[in-house]
Amino acid sequence: MIADILRFLLLCLVKSSRYWCYPTTSRWISKPADKDWQDVRLILIVNHTSLVEFVFATVMPNKFLWRMARRLVFPVADSSLKKPQGKMLKFFAPRVASLSRKRDDTWHHFVDQLESDSILIFMPEGRMKRPNGLDKDGKPMTVKAGICDLLPKFSGENMIIAYSGGLHHVMAPGQSFPRPFRRLSVNLECVNVDEYLASFADIQDDRARRRAICQDLENRRDKYCPER
Repeated sequence: MIADILRFLLLCLVKSSRYWCYPTTSRWISKPADKDWQDVRLILIVNHTSLVEFVFATVMPNKFLWRMARRLVFPVADSSLKKPQGKMLKFFAPRVASLSRKRDDTWHHFVDQLESDSILIFMPEGRMKRPNGLDKDGKPMTVKAGICDLLPKFSGENMIIAYSGGLHHVMAPGQSFPRPFRRLSVNLECVNVDEYLASFADIQDDRARRRAICQDLENRRDKYCPER
């Protein structure tokens, strides 16, 4: 319980940075989620650019932050967790899952261990965009198929897609410390998971359906991410 309270206070401190350190412009591109996000357990952050995306707590309701302090789960690449910036992520959630870059046993174990009351924050691109617009291997930023394994876990609920305006100006990959006093931007969309999956139900082939979901999220990212 004490650990939950400390995490909540830390998240509230991050949220308060909206008023003094990271002024945040946010906009709903759909009908907003209810006031306290009570029917939300899944948040997708697209346009993954930094290890400090927890700063988007600036737009989250206080009651949701309290739920996060007790139930939040998010996966982080094992290589990122070894870095000092990655280690600090463990302060924000009761459970931070270390994953390899492959869809191996670590991934399947993570998916299977999600509980019915877990809150998940997930970056469906699976790696960070560098300032040149590509990933660290020089490849375009695509959405990975792992999101297709996760969505059925949240059947009957809403998810929020957070379209990041990018955080390279705060802390780009490879940098050690975040820069203060930077403006942030994020667009938000509330999507019913069942309705979203049903929109792909006419695609019978599983691989084709997974590709279509990934492509749809990429299209949404390219359309709705705000320019910084």
